Amino acid sequence: MSGKIAAEQVSRHVAGRAEIRDTITAVLDDAGTDWAWQGPAGAPERWVADNGPADLDVWCAAGRQSPDPVAALARAYPSAVIADAADPRRLRHTGVAVVTDTGLGVVDFTHGDLRVGPILLIPAAEVTVDPAAHRLTGAAAVADLLVRPVLRGRIPGPERLAEAREAWTAATPTGRTALARRLTAQLGAAVAADLIAAAGGALPDPRLPRRARLRLAARSLAPATIGATWAQRHSIRPAGPSAGPLGLRTRGVVVALVGTDGSGKSTVAAMLGDRLRSRGFPTSQAYFGMARGNLPGVALARRLLNVGSTAPPLALDAAVPLALDAAPPLAVDAGQRLAPSVGPAADHGLASAAGPAADHGLASAAGPAADHGLASAAGPAADHGLASAAGPAAGHGLAPTAASEAGPGRTSTGGPVAAAADTSGPQAPVATASALGSASETDTTSVSESGRPTEMETSSVSGRMGEMRTGSGSDRPTMAVAGTGPDSEGVGRRPDGEGVGRRLDGDGDGGGRNGPDGEGGGRNGLDHRRLRRVAAWYYAGEYGWRYLRHVLPALVRGRVVIADRWVYDLRESPWPGSAAARVAEVLVPAPDLLVLPDAPIDVIHRRKPERSVAEQRQQQERFHSLLAESPARCAEMVIDTSGPASGDRVADVVAAVVEAAHRPRGRRR
Repeated sequence: MSGKIAAEQVSRHVAGRAEIRDTITAVLDDAGTDWAWQGPAGAPERWVADNGPADLDVWCAAGRQSPDPVAALARAYPSAVIADAADPRRLRHTGVAVVTDTGLGVVDFTHGDLRVGPILLIPAAEVTVDPAAHRLTGAAAVADLLVRPVLRGRIPGPERLAEAREAWTAATPTGRTALARRLTAQLGAAVAADLIAAAGGALPDPRLPRRARLRLAARSLAPATIGATWAQRHSIRPAGPSAGPLGLRTRGVVVALVGTDGSGKSTVAAMLGDRLRSRGFPTSQAYFGMARGNLPGVALARRLLNVGSTAPPLALDAAVPLALDAAPPLAVDAGQRLAPSVGPAADHGLASAAGPAADHGLASAAGPAADHGLASAAGPAADHGLASAAGPAAGHGLAPTAASEAGPGRTSTGGPVAAAADTSGPQAPVATASALGSASETDTTSVSESGRPTEMETSSVSGRMGEMRTGSGSDRPTMAVAGTGPDSEGVGRRPDGEGVGRRLDGDGDGGGRNGPDGEGGGRNGLDHRRLRRVAAWYYAGEYGWRYLRHVLPALVRGRVVIADRWVYDLRESPWPGSAAARVAEVLVPAPDLLVLPDAPIDVIHRRKPERSVAEQRQQQERFHSLLAESPARCAEMVIDTSGPASGDRVADVVAAVVEAAHRPRGRRR
């Protein structure tokens, strides 16, 4: 199944085992060559009734020629090639796992000679078959029913042993002699004699399987066959603790889901996880997006770079008291404007003069303002480290008092801070205040085991820039804190949480004053190309840490990691075309599967109307172009999520995961 699987391939469907058996029968009959079911009588019927990992073994005289049953299964049903050996010095066979309505069904096709490893039992030209029942007969049946299980380490059960003895009796003398001669030459006279005696009715020696396997190992390491043995070492070695649900050796797999918001990533991830776990494959979750900076370490990076928000979202209720020092709480109605003051600072959404500001819960002069816990003129303001009287600083988006700035040492030492955002319109200003020095701060980040950030809390924001938000919705109170230094001129946030300039976290572009080359108007840190380049390198390193911390341990344990996005997001943000993106794609291993959930753009827009249709279309086109590069180790897939048939498309992903899990780790398509 390696390669690209497109959404247009809608003919595959999940079926029952009876239908799959009938499809195999029809394809092999159309081929016009000899074929037969292997194993004891009734094996196909038992396989249909079963829901476990037992194989349905099929012998085909020809190799994988047209019509190929393996290709026919891949066209009709979600299926995965879990074993494929074509070296004529050993058994040539192809194992296929098919997603059925009762679990995974395994079909193993043997091509040409009947072998066990390098041991030749019956050449293809000497295999005899009952064309009506599609059953092996004569010496070929003895080799399949008796010799094959012994070489695999077990003595067959009474019923199977009885069938082998009947076939030995019915075999021609020439066939019996030829089989005995080949067994003697390859396994030694003693082992061959015990096998022939068991076929003739003698009680098998309990030590016979062990003795036979020692001879098999010696033949596998012989100079004539050691090359073929080494090439198939992944499937030859006992699986041990690495055994998967099908009893074969498996490894961890990374499935990366990409796509614009509303394409269906979360739905596909949930369905895929449920189906894999129901089939015995353990799963883990990981997050590789850059959504609005809610990632471990982003707040720290912004503090170091002095750009953007330095405070992660708060997990607080809508009404948290705002207190500076011992002042009473400030109660502000979320529906009121917080900064409609007069003076130059009004252009920046800041209260800068006495008068109307007091009506909105923000005082701008000495005296009554102290009752609200805020002061903006000389005197009491110095005790709180806040000032908002008009003055030269108004041009910077903040109006510190002209008479009594507290200086770097004056900080806010009060308790939790809360204020209400204006929700009256998209252009409403946001309440801001300045901390003229560094404040006491606590930045505690909690991350789930899957790598997705959970609640992140902070108190007493410090530095030149920062913000505090009490929730993610636009109706939740918000307070932004802007610095007064030259590196943070005019930086703020709109009430909807978007940055004024280009956002550092890369989840889209803000309004702002970006020029054609991305350079901001003025010295806005969010728009400064050098800082965004540094941010790109920071994200590249953070991606590497996230892979080492969350993905690699899960892969070592043999789990399937379902990742929301991958490092490819770094190609577009925060600095499109940055070398950091290329370095990240080299350092972080490519995912095994790259899956793009897709739907008509109007369907996507109905799911996520907060983004424009043009933006969603552009993002999906970029992801389609990404898949065209074939960056994944095993396969890229487009999954149609627009209708009820998306469940069958997820079955295709399940099959691709099964195939990747059985592929050696170092092998790429």
